[in-house]
Amino acid sequence: MAQDSAGGLESCLNLLRGNIDEQRLVGLLLATKLIKGEDSGAIVQIFNAMGVNFITRLLKSGTHGSKEEESYVQLAMSVFSAFCRVPELAASKEIIEMIPTLLEILRKWPEGNASADCLDCLLGIASASEQGINALRKSGVFPLLMDSLTRFKSDSESLHSAVKLVQIILAANVLEHDIICSSGNIISAIQNLANLLLHEQGSSKLDILLLFQRLFRSKILFQIQISSNSSWVTLMRNSIGHMLQSQSGIELKLLALDLTKSMVDIFSSSWLLGPMVLPGERKEMPVDRFFLLLVETLRVEALVILNEVAHSRFNTESSMNSKSDEFMKRKYQLALVYSLLESVIELSLEEDDISRLSDTALQRTIPVLNDIMSTVIDFLEEAKRHSTVTGDDILASARFLSRFLADIPAVQRKFGEKLLSMLEYLFKVKSESEESPFLVIQFLLPAVCGITKEMKACESFVSWGGHKQVINFIHDVIRNNQVPSGLLINAGDIILNLLQKHRRLIEDFGVMDFLPLLSILPPWADSLNQQMEISMVASICALILDKTDEEEALEHTSRQVLHRVYRLILEVIEYLEMFETSLEDNNAEELWEITISACTSFVNRYPSFKGTLQGLNKHSTNLLLQNLFYQARLTL
Repeated sequence: MAQDSAGGLESCLNLLRGNIDEQRLVGLLLATKLIKGEDSGAIVQIFNAMGVNFITRLLKSGTHGSKEEESYVQLAMSVFSAFCRVPELAASKEIIEMIPTLLEILRKWPEGNASADCLDCLLGIASASEQGINALRKSGVFPLLMDSLTRFKSDSESLHSAVKLVQIILAANVLEHDIICSSGNIISAIQNLANLLLHEQGSSKLDILLLFQRLFRSKILFQIQISSNSSWVTLMRNSIGHMLQSQSGIELKLLALDLTKSMVDIFSSSWLLGPMVLPGERKEMPVDRFFLLLVETLRVEALVILNEVAHSRFNTESSMNSKSDEFMKRKYQLALVYSLLESVIELSLEEDDISRLSDTALQRTIPVLNDIMSTVIDFLEEAKRHSTVTGDDILASARFLSRFLADIPAVQRKFGEKLLSMLEYLFKVKSESEESPFLVIQFLLPAVCGITKEMKACESFVSWGGHKQVINFIHDVIRNNQVPSGLLINAGDIILNLLQKHRRLIEDFGVMDFLPLLSILPPWADSLNQQMEISMVASICALILDKTDEEEALEHTSRQVLHRVYRLILEVIEYLEMFETSLEDNNAEELWEITISACTSFVNRYPSFKGTLQGLNKHSTNLLLQNLFYQARLTL
């Protein structure tokens, strides 16, 4: 420190240690000139000399809001903000205890230099210690900050401080009471910040995006009244679209995609279709403008991110290893891209007139999805070549591949062969937190259900034991009640596809693999008591019985199991008799026909089933049932 500066500091310290307020006030004025640099040592000395009592009295004098006292407040705040820029001081008990006074100043002087210094102080306290964060969180600062964010009109230091402070409070979890108190201002703040995001090019753009990311992840918007018709919803689409269309840096663009996913999570995929008007435009644009802009962005980002992930995973010379923070960031970005692509697929299939894509947009979207799918398959084939089966990125890629093939049958022929050649590998893939590949099987079921409608695919699938994997999956799901019944319907459809193909397919590889389903499925169907599930299980069990006889079946199961299967089949028979003249569900009717046809084929090979049928003495006008009872030698 220069000699004259040192002398000035000493004079300042002496004045601040004085006994009368006039001396301290002069010392405070001198302090404002000395604290403009980054000399934290001098700031600490000034703090130790004056303490907080005098500055507290000056700040409290301004809480009444009179104009003549504003100058005292600004003077005190300029010095106090310097204290809060020094972490060791900002973390001190004396300064943390000043939070209520600072909040009162912010209420009374919401604009101007005092407000800017006040926000700077609060940010310094929040950044310095956990104690400071907790004190702020409990102080009611969140509603006040939301109110501040509704007023900013341009990029400024005050905006920067307020946005950063809200990020910190959100990370520490906002009190429910504060959310309720701020509900109106939260929406107004979002509206204002989205408008700034659209029109401003300043340094706060990144801060605002990070705030939105934190706010939407906090689920606060799910706790307050929001409407998809609010103007901020359209404004947000405009702001994100502007960033996707402009030459924004990669970090901003990925944050914009993250924000897009949040909006989809709140308002569904239909949010992607809607007005998008950029600054200076007046002409009304097509409602799929934003959607197509997103699709093109995802094409680029999917290619870049997949290449980076592959390079990190499979290139030994890569500087980014699979456990680095950068690699984890890339994996998150890949999951983000896949999630948005699934929304794109969902809209591509939508038939509702309100959220339906135009034919032109659809024609532009499908080729992009095909290009992305080719890249995903290349990535998975590379993982297969390296025998890499563990990784959330590989699991997510397998999931997206399945979703794409299951939902867009038109491309199944193009990519189905690729999927079939990789299935044995894909069924081994697991996440980094799994011990077994349970999730990947769950994700692959819809696509496998589609491709096993072909005989060649069934032969390939059974040849490496894919049917055993599905049967084990069914067993695990029913035992642990882990997934919705819809996935078990997919698994059941795969089993039906396999069992209905040429008899030699099962004879060559063994019906014994399927016999455990006789014990597993009927209790599950009984517990659901849903006709579709009962009909599906009855058809599977009937087809399994048709591949063997009672003597062989009893070697691997019990009479109790067989009688439970018979009871389920009889329930389907009775239901069919009851509604045979008014069948409306084509899927159920097809399952009933499979069941009765299989029963007709095996009835004479199962004496116990034949005896059960004979005891019913049923009459029916349905030809299938007539044939079944005839095979059981009943009098109709």
